[in-house]
Amino acid sequence: MNKLILDSDGLIKLNKAGILDKLLSVFECLIPKEVYEETIIKGKEELYEDAFELEKILKNRSVDIIEFAFSEDANNTVKGITGLGKGETAVLHLFFRNKDAVILSDDRRFITLLKRYRIPFITPSNVLLYLVEKGTMDPFEGLEKLERLKPYINNTVYEKIKLILLGGK
Repeated sequence: MNKLILDSDGLIKLNKAGILDKLLSVFECLIPKEVYEETIIKGKEELYEDAFELEKILKNRSVDIIEFAFSEDANNTVKGITGLGKGETAVLHLFFRNKDAVILSDDRRFITLLKRYRIPFITPSNVLLYLVEKGTMDPFEGLEKLERLKPYINNTVYEKIKLILLGGK
């Protein structure tokens, strides 16, 4: 796993946990233009503080914002499915153009679709665990970042990741 495609939900949660910058130094991250517009442009218009932070991080890391890349496979996958936003739809189209990538999301409805079609994905809490396991951050830093992520993730997931970081299985 070297390439990640981020949706808005994943992008925001990684930033709130304080691990986005570290993630961007380890992985090639692709962000569809629709996700950028939803998260940064619209977020700044609504004066969300994290939108300004995200813009700065992405600019400093020279992250490429990818124009919409139509994929017939993605189009067939989402046909008849309601409730997907422009960002999730763009992520799927980008994935089918970059099948060596993994989608990073924490959107339950989107993850249900990804599971149904066996599309590889990772959640922000699992990417945190991955960074610790690969030595990119130590377990104590991982615990601190997990605490920052706690308000935004399922409590069962939080407890499971915390146990692993504390040395349990």
